[in-house]
Amino acid sequence: MFDVDRVLAEHGHVTLRFPPYHPELDAIEKIWAVVKIWVATRNVTFNLHDIIKPAEEKFSLVTQEEWVSVCNHVKEIDKNYIQTEHVMDNIADNLVINIGTSESERDKEDDHADAFGILLLSLDYD
Repeated sequence: MFDVDRVLAEHGHVTLRFPPYHPELDAIEKIWAVVKIWVATRNVTFNLHDIIKPAEEKFSLVTQEEWVSVCNHVKEIDKNYIQTEHVMDNIADNLVINIGTSESERDKEDDHADAFGILLLSLDYD
């Protein structure tokens, strides 16, 4: 447990960690995207001081209903990931990545490997 987790727990908060590189599972990323688009339509300069006021204005306009909608959307994405996880695991388990193969080996595998040297061994998804 990290120190910050302990301090938060002492004050009745639960730490939630998102998987790295999955902003689609983070509702604030979706709200932030809405804010960025809204600010961009205000034709402000790229000066930080000119961006702060419209960004704060849009954040204050985000309703509870918008948050609920975004959170429900994130839950659906997560549910879809969980439902298809086994398929992706099976595909990943059947991949062979050839690194440093000789020219003769490469010639034999060219018919079955893609441009990245990845060879799919089977397509059995059960």
